[in-house]
Amino acid sequence: MEGVVLQSNELLIALLMSIAVAVLGFPAIILSIVLLKNRQKQNEDK
Repeated sequence: MEGVVLQSNELLIALLMSIAVAVLGFPAIILSIVLLKNRQKQNEDK
């Protein structure tokens, strides 16, 4: 039974890590899109 518990804990940790990566990665993606749009606007203004 202990082996089963260990496996489920590892799955839980992997799930939490993937959620953390998704939560942390989302703002980074939005930020990079905003920065790219700002850069394009600056290039158009010149």
